[in-house]
Amino acid sequence: MGYYQFNEGAAGGTNTSVTTLPNIVASTDGTLTNFALSGTSSNWVAGPSMVTAILDDEVTESNGVLTAQQSGASYRWIRCSDGVVISGETAMTFTPTATGFYAGEITFNGCTQVSECVEVTTLGEESFQLNNLVLSQNPSQFLSFKGAIDQEAVISIYTISGKELLSASLNDSQTIQPTIANGLYMVTVSQNGASKTFKWIKE
Repeated sequence: MGYYQFNEGAAGGTNTSVTTLPNIVASTDGTLTNFALSGTSSNWVAGPSMVTAILDDEVTESNGVLTAQQSGASYRWIRCSDGVVISGETAMTFTPTATGFYAGEITFNGCTQVSECVEVTTLGEESFQLNNLVLSQNPSQFLSFKGAIDQEAVISIYTISGKELLSASLNDSQTIQPTIANGLYMVTVSQNGASKTFKWIKE
């Protein structure tokens, strides 16, 4: 076995005395022959610079809001107690609707890392509002909400397997009548960085 670094000489310099190529893992050194070892040809040259992008997987918590420190990445948020990925939460910040431990999955330049689990002991203001939000009818043919909810809130409907079927804002109404087949769905309400998920039966 051999490992030769090829970094003994000075690029373009006078290297006539550098004729040994050390094997750093064994005693089988190489010998350089028939090289000028000086000037711009038949000599040592500078190798390409290698730049490695470093992914910052740190997640911080402040007033019930979790923030990933790596910008320009893709994000998913994980509940550490059971490993469940929180549906619809793909922003750099995440406001849990329940206390507990959470982690961020960050993907940047083709590399994916999961942060350490961070404890959330207090809930953000938006989470308190959403905690009081309920479906006014379930089962039903339409989605109708009771409680504090913004007109700009986004309603996302997913299959049980996690496929998104619909995403829409409430605008001036607290009722949505989606044109989807009867069945069991997950409904996520998101507003101002906070979210809450319901099980909804359409029938």
